[in-house]
Amino acid sequence: MNQVKSILRSATLLALVFVTGNSIADNHSQEQQSIANLMVACSLNEGKTVADAMQAVAPFRAWASKNFPGISIMLAPVYRTGDYPADIIFANYLSYTDLPAVTESWESDGSKASEAIASVMTCNGQSLNTFVPGYTSEAFADDADGQFIWTIDHCTRNDGVAWESVGTALRSASANAEKSDFKGSFGMMLPGFGADREAEGEFSRIIVYPNMEVLAEERNNYYNQDGWKLQRDFQTNVASCTSRNAYGATVIKAPAD
Repeated sequence: MNQVKSILRSATLLALVFVTGNSIADNHSQEQQSIANLMVACSLNEGKTVADAMQAVAPFRAWASKNFPGISIMLAPVYRTGDYPADIIFANYLSYTDLPAVTESWESDGSKASEAIASVMTCNGQSLNTFVPGYTSEAFADDADGQFIWTIDHCTRNDGVAWESVGTALRSASANAEKSDFKGSFGMMLPGFGADREAEGEFSRIIVYPNMEVLAEERNNYYNQDGWKLQRDFQTNVASCTSRNAYGATVIKAPAD
């Protein structure tokens, strides 16, 4: 799954400088920029299952192989709060420079894929967000093999905390992850058009685990080996985060497919 590795690893090179509550600059770096994150929330139609959803995305995969240069992931809940209405979430990542052409292609040539998806699920919530890369393990792609565990929680800065402090915390977390050889990947999502800012906070933390073994190892470190201290410091000094949910993720379209 080298294609997945390429987009995740290329995104880790960003030097973060937060300049406003909803914008990010890379200080004119020539490295990989933050990218667009299109999220689509769907509910399964009556009698339909996640297996049906996997079959229904086949026409989308065919369309994406010709028209979508990014990565598309289908998320199904593993551990989630009970009041969230979506059964399936599609997370699509691509560069902002590719977004206009992809949008035009979907509107002109995506009807077959859209109809196949609509036969299995009803998709109502759509948002255009920004993904800010943080860290990705060298071993992630080999361990994930096209399927992994995708987690998210929603955060709001503590009173008086500047966005620069959030950037500093993310860089520090990246350094700690590299030092401890964390085998996963993480970054941050800034809510954009269509996002429920009241429910989703000012930003979301995305942490991805290649498999359940790595998730269990990280949880054990958190609770039994003082890993919780980093979270305590973040919650105390930077931002309050709630509603952490976990999804099983399947790659529908990788960058080079």
